[in-house]
Amino acid sequence: MRIVIFGATGKTGNALLIKTLSLGHHVTVLVRDVSKINLIASNLKVMQGDVLDKAAVEAAIFDQHVVLCALGTGLDLSPTTVLSNGTRNIVEAMQAHKVNRIVCLLSGWLFYPTYPPIFKNITEDHARQLEILQKSGLEWVAVCPPEITDEPGDLPFRVAMGSLPLGATNISKEDVARFMVAQLKQDFYLGETVGIAY
Repeated sequence: MRIVIFGATGKTGNALLIKTLSLGHHVTVLVRDVSKINLIASNLKVMQGDVLDKAAVEAAIFDQHVVLCALGTGLDLSPTTVLSNGTRNIVEAMQAHKVNRIVCLLSGWLFYPTYPPIFKNITEDHARQLEILQKSGLEWVAVCPPEITDEPGDLPFRVAMGSLPLGATNISKEDVARFMVAQLKQDFYLGETVGIAY
C-alpha cells in the first residue's frame, strides 16, 4: 500500500513509520524537520513541510491509498488548534484526491466528561479533530489510548468501542502502532472511536 504518515517524528508516529516500513508498504512522511527522520529505506519518501500548509499536505496525500495521523504537540500543553487545523487540511486534501481512509490517533481522555486540567487544551483540540473526522464522509477510525509508554510492544491488549477498556491505564507505542496499521485493511472499526489498552 501507499501510506502517508503525519506526525512521524513523535514517539507513536515513529513507531508507525517503523511498522509500516517493516511490512513493505511504500511510506511518505511530511515533517517540518527532515533531520528528525533518521531512517533510510527504499520504500520511504521524506517530504519537508508543515501540516498547516495546505499545499504541502495536498502534495503529500496525492496518489496515496491511506492516511495515518499521529499529530501531537510534544510536551507543549498550551492552548492549540494545530492538531484540528492540521486534520482539517488532511481531510480536505483526502477529499480532493479521493483518498478515503484515515486512521487517527487521539486521546483516551475524550471518553470522559472531565479530565485533569493539565490536559484540557490538548483534549479540546482532540475533540475538534474528532468532529472533523465525523463530518468528513471518509472512512475513519479514531484510536484513543490512555497513557502511551515506551515499553516493548507485541503484548495482548484490549479494545472497546466508545470507551476505554475497564481499568485501562496504559499501552505501548508499538502496540498502538500495531493496532492502527491493522485498521488500514480491516473495516470493523470504521466510523468508531476506539479505546485500546492492556
